[in-house]
Amino acid sequence: MCQAQRTLLGVSWFFTACWVLFFIAWLAAVLSAVRRRRLRCLQSMLVVVPLFHLSDASWQVYTYTH
Repeated sequence: MCQAQRTLLGVSWFFTACWVLFFIAWLAAVLSAVRRRRLRCLQSMLVVVPLFHLSDASWQVYTYTH
């Protein structure tokens, strides 16, 4: 069981890092659109998607750590 926990923790860290990058990239895209005054409502609402997945991945890291 310990090997499975370590594997799941590693996978969770990997996905957390990926979602951090996706969240930063999406925020950069939204901020760029704001500066160009071409922001659409859907673009700003879709910030929730990577934020949700980032929080879920962070929770999994916490769960497998403790």
